[in-house]
Amino acid sequence: MDIVIESSTEVKQRGVKNGLARVPYFNGAEFYTSTNKSGVRDQPWGVDEIFTGAINRAKGAYGSREAHFGAGVESGAILVAIREGFSLNFTACVLWDGKKLYPGCGMSFKIPDSASELMRREIDLQTALHLAGITDDPKIGKGKGLISLITNGEFDRARLIEQATYIAGSLVGKIKLGY
Repeated sequence: MDIVIESSTEVKQRGVKNGLARVPYFNGAEFYTSTNKSGVRDQPWGVDEIFTGAINRAKGAYGSREAHFGAGVESGAILVAIREGFSLNFTACVLWDGKKLYPGCGMSFKIPDSASELMRREIDLQTALHLAGITDDPKIGKGKGLISLITNGEFDRARLIEQATYIAGSLVGKIKLGY
């Protein structure tokens, strides 16, 4: 089985591979990569925009070569409790088999207020974290991510992507459950 992951980012590739490795249906899968545009802003806001990016990436990956599945990952921010004004980081993975979408998401967590304020001015999360003085690493999103700072290294971005991918992959073949 061939799976194309839409990303040149190693952390996304690792997260997708690890997530699907936990699903017996995908045992022995071969992985390839492609780079396609998500069709959304660099810093997506809201569940719809995040899933739109993941869907566009999955479909672009699937169409980039002969494959059984395309995998697309997108992370962004969702504004919760508008009166209270806090934002959550949200990660989605979508698998596309040419006919059906299989969506999943990982755990979410609060974005620091100072970074969230900067993000509302169209600044991406990793840049906002750096500008707000939360991290010295200007490329934190390409590596362990904010979740690693919050959890003292217990979780990293690859594990968030792995969670979302595991859920998406677990839906494949679940016809009896209505998927």
